[in-house]
Amino acid sequence: MGRYEEQRTIVGHPVVISEREFAQTHAEFWHQLLPMAESYVRARNRHLGRFIKPIKALTAANVRGLVNEIGFRLFAASVATGVAVLRLPVATVLLCIDDALVYVLGAQHRTAFPHLDVTSHEVIEAQNIGERLGVFFEKAGQRSIATFPQFLGCGRVDECVGDVLAGDVIFEIKAGERNFRAIDLRQVLVYCALNFAAKSYSIERICLINPRMGVFLEESLDDLCDELAGRPPSDILADIVEFISDSVEADIG
Repeated sequence: MGRYEEQRTIVGHPVVISEREFAQTHAEFWHQLLPMAESYVRARNRHLGRFIKPIKALTAANVRGLVNEIGFRLFAASVATGVAVLRLPVATVLLCIDDALVYVLGAQHRTAFPHLDVTSHEVIEAQNIGERLGVFFEKAGQRSIATFPQFLGCGRVDECVGDVLAGDVIFEIKAGERNFRAIDLRQVLVYCALNFAAKSYSIERICLINPRMGVFLEESLDDLCDELAGRPPSDILADIVEFISDSVEADIG
C-alpha cells in the first residue's frame, strides 16, 4: 500500500529514505534506467486483468488512504488467522484500525489525537477492500501468502516492508481510484533490487493489484525489464543497487 514514511537523519551519517520516496524522486536516474516505462504503463492500463467489478466509494477522498490501509491490515489479519475478513473478532478489527492510524498519522500524531474516530462507513469500505484482496488471492490460487515481507536496507534506502510475497511473486497493492503508474513499477523494482543485494527471497514475477478498481497487472521480471529498458533484470537491479550505494558514498565523501 502507499506508505507514509519520513526521512531519518542521523548525526554524522547520510540521510536514509524510504523505498517509496526513492521511487518518487531522482527522476533523471529513473528516466535513463527505464526509458520506456511511461509508454509501457499507458499501454498496459488499457489491457489490465480484471478479477472483480469496481466498487463505489462510500467515503471522502481525503480519508481513502487510511481506509485502504485498514483494509489491507484486515486482509493481513485474515491471512494470519485463517478467519474471513467479515468474521474477524471486534478486538482484531479495532487493532487493525489503530495500527493503520498510527501508520498513516505517525505515532506522535496518534498520541496527540487519541480519540480520533473511524466512521462505520469507513470500516465497511475497509472490510470491502480486505474481502476483495481475499477474492484476488483465492482466484490466483495463491496459498503460501506472506504479508509485510521484510527487505534489508541498502545504501541510501532504508529497510522496509512490502505488501505481499507469495511463492516467487511480489505483490504491491494500490487502492486509489486511478490507473497504475510508472512510479508503482519503480517501487516494486526497488524491492526487487534490495532483494537482489540481500538475496533473501526468490522473486521472478511482479504484480500490481487495485482492489478498489478490481484490476491487476502481472508480469515476469524478465519481461518487465525487457519492456521497460530492453535489458535483463540482473542489469537493472544491479544499477539500482549501485546508484543508492554511490549516493551514500558521495554523502560521506
